[in-house]
Amino acid sequence: MKIIVPATTSNIASGFDVLGIALDIFLEVEFFVDSNKFKIEGCPYEYCNEENFIVKGIKKVFNLYSPDYWSKVKDKLYINIKSDIPIARGLGSSASCIAAGLIFANEYLYYNEKIEKLSLNNLIKLGTELEGHPDNISAAILGGVTSSCIDKENGKIYSQKILFDYDFLENFNFYLFIPDFEVKTEHARKILPKNIEFNDAVFNLSRLAILFTAIINKDEDLFPIAFEDRLHQVYRKNLIKNYDHVILKAKENGAIATFISVSGSTLVAITKNNNQNNNSNFEEKMQDFFDSFKENHKTCWQVKKVKIYNEGAKVFL
Repeated sequence: MKIIVPATTSNIASGFDVLGIALDIFLEVEFFVDSNKFKIEGCPYEYCNEENFIVKGIKKVFNLYSPDYWSKVKDKLYINIKSDIPIARGLGSSASCIAAGLIFANEYLYYNEKIEKLSLNNLIKLGTELEGHPDNISAAILGGVTSSCIDKENGKIYSQKILFDYDFLENFNFYLFIPDFEVKTEHARKILPKNIEFNDAVFNLSRLAILFTAIINKDEDLFPIAFEDRLHQVYRKNLIKNYDHVILKAKENGAIATFISVSGSTLVAITKNNNQNNNSNFEEKMQDFFDSFKENHKTCWQVKKVKIYNEGAKVFL
């Protein structure tokens, strides 16, 4: 069985822990259940064990069926990983792995034990229990742009793919600025305040509302203000070297909006898709800018153009 899962970005500035977007960068995992021992290949050695997020996803579903089911399957399982998603760069690498594991276990139980498949929303709920937040896992599984919320009182997760006019979003280019340093999610969460000012909460609510308004009404003039935020980026930017310099340069070169991808270290810039020359110009200018960083600041950044991936995770039997 082969499962392909997209990378994701989330928060999208004002949509902290709420919005997620699937991107056309992929994790590809092949599962073989005729091996003579448990084995994982294709990822760094420290992840080639049961602490791998793919395995955690598998166990999460198997445990619902039987607490000892993993031990019955484990020694027959060989997992081969091919991934273009950078680790710990804010592109949902852990969410994509969890999604792959959840989906594999769901399919495996269906075909081998004749167990009714869990719904996608149930898989998202299980993934959220592992991730702690639903924005990346929902986008990885459903594709497109997703919104989510957690109802802790009733133990429910509500996640849906938003039915925007995705043709409108084709009018914009999304660029990733991927540095050679990591930002660990747990560290990025620890630096956030436990309490926020009422005015800051209203500020973010207004920007999130304007973001939806901009996309629904196809009003690109609202984009610069729609991606403002006071809940997390003001704190997390301190974990990203030369953040202010990079954001300023992106805007000078034509970006109409920027935001931190998940908790960093990747940054995202959005430009208007005017013509092919402008598109290549922006990418070229930003890469030249980052190349100067390599000499002066001893950090290396990659500029990568991406698209919203609308289809979500795929299974090939």
